[in-house]
Amino acid sequence: MDFSIKNRKAFIANLLNIGVVLALIVFIAFLFPYQSGPHYEYEVSKPWPYEDFVSPTTFAVYKSDDQIAKETENIRTDFLPYFERDTASFQRAMGSFQLLLDELLADMEASRGISDLRSRKNRYVSLVKSEFEDLYRTGLLDTVGLDPKFKPLSRFHLISGEQVRIHRIEDVVFQSKAEDIIQNHLRESGLPDADLLLSPALESLSPNIIYAPDRTERYLSIALEEVSEKEGIVEDGEVIVKKGEVVTQQIDREIQSYESEYRPSLGSRLGSWWVFSGYLLLTVYLIALFLLFLKSNAEKVYFHFNQLLFMIVWIALYSYVVSVIDPIENISTYIIPFCVVPIVVKTFFNDRLALFLHLIIILLASYLTNLGYEFMFIEIVAGIATVLSFRIQTVWNRLFTTVGIIYLSYIVSYLGLALIRKGDIADVNYIYFLWFFLSAFLTFLAYPLLPLLERVFRFTSDITLNELADMNHPLLRQLSVEAPGTLQHSLQVGNLAEAAAGAIGADKLSVKVAALYHDIGKMKRPEYFIENQAGSNPHDQLSPQESTEIIIDHVTYGLELAKKHGLPRLIKDFILTHHGTTRVEYFYRRHLAENDDDETTDKKDFTYPGPRPRSKEEAIFMLADSLEASCKSLEQPSYEELAQMIDRIIDHKVKAGQLENTDLSFKDLETARKVFKKMLKSIHHVRVSYDDAEKKKSKD
Repeated sequence: MDFSIKNRKAFIANLLNIGVVLALIVFIAFLFPYQSGPHYEYEVSKPWPYEDFVSPTTFAVYKSDDQIAKETENIRTDFLPYFERDTASFQRAMGSFQLLLDELLADMEASRGISDLRSRKNRYVSLVKSEFEDLYRTGLLDTVGLDPKFKPLSRFHLISGEQVRIHRIEDVVFQSKAEDIIQNHLRESGLPDADLLLSPALESLSPNIIYAPDRTERYLSIALEEVSEKEGIVEDGEVIVKKGEVVTQQIDREIQSYESEYRPSLGSRLGSWWVFSGYLLLTVYLIALFLLFLKSNAEKVYFHFNQLLFMIVWIALYSYVVSVIDPIENISTYIIPFCVVPIVVKTFFNDRLALFLHLIIILLASYLTNLGYEFMFIEIVAGIATVLSFRIQTVWNRLFTTVGIIYLSYIVSYLGLALIRKGDIADVNYIYFLWFFLSAFLTFLAYPLLPLLERVFRFTSDITLNELADMNHPLLRQLSVEAPGTLQHSLQVGNLAEAAAGAIGADKLSVKVAALYHDIGKMKRPEYFIENQAGSNPHDQLSPQESTEIIIDHVTYGLELAKKHGLPRLIKDFILTHHGTTRVEYFYRRHLAENDDDETTDKKDFTYPGPRPRSKEEAIFMLADSLEASCKSLEQPSYEELAQMIDRIIDHKVKAGQLENTDLSFKDLETARKVFKKMLKSIHHVRVSYDDAEKKKSKD
């Protein structure tokens, strides 16, 4: 095995990639739902899509939550409160009446009043006692403390000793009614002083049927506990539903009862490990598909640990969030903002990768949640809408539009599925609209995440590039003042590189922005570069070695400025690679001429430090930079002269191996060559050659 430095780095990189993928699989394995056993996908009121479902065992059929809730509510509604009869109330009332009557007679004696009440006291007492006996036998009701849910009261339980009977409200007497009864009987008694008994009688009267809250709550709890969760039994071998039969609510309850009873926790029996293996197999397969997609369509991500880690983090993060949110009873998994992923990934990469990563995340989440295929359908549609609607260049304004489209996508998808399933818009659960709104709103998290992710994973988004393209950037303002010729050269290079990159499907924006900054190092000694010279050439006073050192130093100093001003890694790479490892040919030839082709000359002294270009964009940019500078040396060139110059420079770069580390194909190179010739022809206003004029004349 070749353990050169390059191969060793590649080997270590592969090990890191394999390690992070295995870590992801193990992490997700711990999030698998701890339930196993059969599970069927079907819809109520739709035909059963499987073969006849015959019960393999005897099991109980459980009521639905709605049934249990309805029965519980009926018990609460129909429940009668409990009252207790106070058997000592009559004796207390008579004792109190006797005391009050004696006080009344004592007052009458002090005033020496003579009345029938004093002379026939026993007759009056017997009258009141008789009324009290009738009232307490019937029952004086006290509703103080009665729970409002029992009002209006029509019937109640009455506890008398060890007996409990149901009484109607008409069978007892309220306190207010009892006072009217006593008053009327006293008036009808015919006794002359009967009205004197009214006040002590009413003051002595107290209820003997009293509300018993403790017993009421206890017996209500007992009644609620007696609500059975089961409504029947399915026998072994009984056909639950036949293929094609419409699934009714009853059949649904039987199937749900069977599934819930035969989905024990993982690890509780050997068969559960097979279920675990099934989850693991699906996870490994999905991750393998994702890696295969990266290998085929995003090779840079596949072999770049930082970028692969970025993808893995999203998969792990959403898997974990789903496993945490889904079991929470009052929160729906729909609240999770899955559409943040396609927005962020599209910003840093492309549409295809953004959508594919979103699909992988949703597929993994689909078996970590209990929401079923509807969840998968709704989230996939929302992800597609996100990728189609989001545009990076105007991220903030466009993000508002994208969030609105995401919310609309959620509503349309859910509403369509709900109408198909329910068959009536009145049965649609509108609480889901709230979860969808919250999910769409949380998608705004993508905006503050972008700069954070750029720093953590060393990415460069189009948003940052657009900001760097602003000519008011401090470095560009400084360049326009100190090296205006270099700035004009940079703008021309940017136009050339952008056109060629667009023709071969490379990133136009990155090469255009990189062009603005690639020569910022020339600000250190701008007069030593031809585009900034107006008179004498200062290189005439220097040796070839000194001139070469100044020329090469613009790369080194440019990198220092880039670091100082916090330019992204992408721009720094263009600064380093735009000359690759080429020689400063002019001064190298001059040195050889002055030293009679001295063979002891170290070519490295005249060579840029590199590295060579490592991407299509860097390769195109190197060619554009060389062509723009070289073609300026031609004075009023013909098209043939210009084309020959372009071919010579491009072929020289290829032969020198400057493009061998890039993925630029021969087809791409030829396409770029044609674009360069067309663009430079327009820029230099080439004169028409004699041969071309003759050919045109002959055609006419």
